[in-house]
Amino acid sequence: MLGNHDYESGEQGAVRKILSDSGVHVLDGEPWTLNDLGIAGIKGFAGGYELSQLQRFGEEAMKAFVDACIAEELKLEKALFQLRTRHRVALLHYSPCGRPWRESRWRSSPS
Repeated sequence: MLGNHDYESGEQGAVRKILSDSGVHVLDGEPWTLNDLGIAGIKGFAGGYELSQLQRFGEEAMKAFVDACIAEELKLEKALFQLRTRHRVALLHYSPCGRPWRESRWRSSPS
């Protein structure tokens, strides 16, 4: 998956094309499988930090920020749900930490 430096440069489309043309599978909410291993990945968006969680309240800019976080979370959830492999891995550029991760239903997958 791409990260903040790819987006900061404004060249995320070109970076993705170069990687894809070279045979690299760039993850952005689509599941990818190899045998019994399933991988879902997203860049994430500045979320998942235990005591710093923003709420969708107040100014439109704040609501748009939180909506972008939620949209990324939903992309990952959809990709994980589509995986029917025995082993599943979730990859995020911005990774969750603290209580949200410990309580996540995706933290470990049943066999």
